[in-house]
Amino acid sequence: MLAGPTGAGKTDLIAALDPHSFEIVSLDSRQVYRHLSIGTAAPDQELLRRMQHHLVGIIDPDQTITAKQYCEMAEVALRQIIARGKIPILVGGAGFYLEMLSSGPFEVEQSPDVVRQVSTMDHEQRLARLRKEDPSCLVLEGQQPSRGKIHPNDAYRVERYLVMVLSSGKTMEEIWAQKENSQDREFHYSGWFLFPGEEALWQRLRFRARAMIEHGLLEEARQCRLNFGLCAGLRILGYPEALACLDGDMGREELEERLWIAHRQYARRQRIWFQKRSYVQFVESATSEQFATFAVNLFGGSGINH
Repeated sequence: MLAGPTGAGKTDLIAALDPHSFEIVSLDSRQVYRHLSIGTAAPDQELLRRMQHHLVGIIDPDQTITAKQYCEMAEVALRQIIARGKIPILVGGAGFYLEMLSSGPFEVEQSPDVVRQVSTMDHEQRLARLRKEDPSCLVLEGQQPSRGKIHPNDAYRVERYLVMVLSSGKTMEEIWAQKENSQDREFHYSGWFLFPGEEALWQRLRFRARAMIEHGLLEEARQCRLNFGLCAGLRILGYPEALACLDGDMGREELEERLWIAHRQYARRQRIWFQKRSYVQFVESATSEQFATFAVNLFGGSGINH
């Protein structure tokens, strides 16, 4: 696994790997979307032609994918890559996806009545009910989402957790414990988190924000809204700001500043989350040769040799 925030240098490192030995499985919750390659910093067509990537550009912006669906597709890709005698590398920074891959999906039978009831609520009503039924699953100010704990503003997971809590009669802590105790996972994950330090990363992210605008972020957002409406894809990092600029609510300079701040805040949250994972080693920089050696050594006992 090669994790890290946007701008850390993952793409350059991966681009130099031998495509006959490695394939990439995206660990990015945003790059699953088609038509949004600029704002999600998805690999370009040249890299996609050179190195096989899985789970990049697989759904339209008006569609959604659950963590369980992601895990199922990722595990299929991992098996196929290994069957071809290659080494799979998870690349990205979606900690929630990695958590689900590591511990498995929730096995909670959802009550159809509960699903219908929750679907009629708005976010505030769901949040109030979840606070009543399982307040410990919501992080407090300054805390980071983690095992069985979510941010109150995460509308998707507030809805999902409420359905599970009401359907099972258990807290999310109990549901997570049950999941971890009952599943023997097929794959175990280890890897690097590429983090060049805050000062260097902040400079790269400022350049990345400017480059996104210069390379057509606004036109990408405009076309997406024209073709798919105010869809799920336009709610991800950077696109609400791009739409605000298109609508005249901010200028290009302010857009660049807002993009830089949003990516910086997201990178900080990623760093904090991955720092708590014992199977992740932080590195400031690495060459493709160093990473390839690490990956081959990691797979040394699997019968795959390069």
